[in-house]
Amino acid sequence: MFSSDTRTLYIFGAEHLPSILSGQVWRLVLPAFLHGSLIHLALNMYVLFGLGEAIEIFYGRRKLLAVYVLSAFFGSIASVVVSLVGAFSAGGATTVYPISVGASGAVFGLIGLLLGNSYKKRRL
Repeated sequence: MFSSDTRTLYIFGAEHLPSILSGQVWRLVLPAFLHGSLIHLALNMYVLFGLGEAIEIFYGRRKLLAVYVLSAFFGSIASVVVSLVGAFSAGGATTVYPISVGASGAVFGLIGLLLGNSYKKRRL
């Protein structure tokens, strides 16, 4: 799903620090399936098409899905940590917290899987 409307993205599960800290943990995975614009969605789909095919051949569909979801989760965790550091460095004076959407964490996780595999086998 893509939308440039912040409220719509929030309703569908965008990453939002106060919401996550209040117990809405699904916001650590759902942002990987939301995008802020059609171009954002298209670029992620283009990258995932190439990476997904290679990973599916090497590892299968289940591992592709598992790595995608886990990478999305840990990418969101990293984003939350950065947001927390920013909030604390501002002295807690921050009252506006942005939302975050996109599959970048998942994409980097898939790239990491392929790079790790190539390193392990000593070839690209």
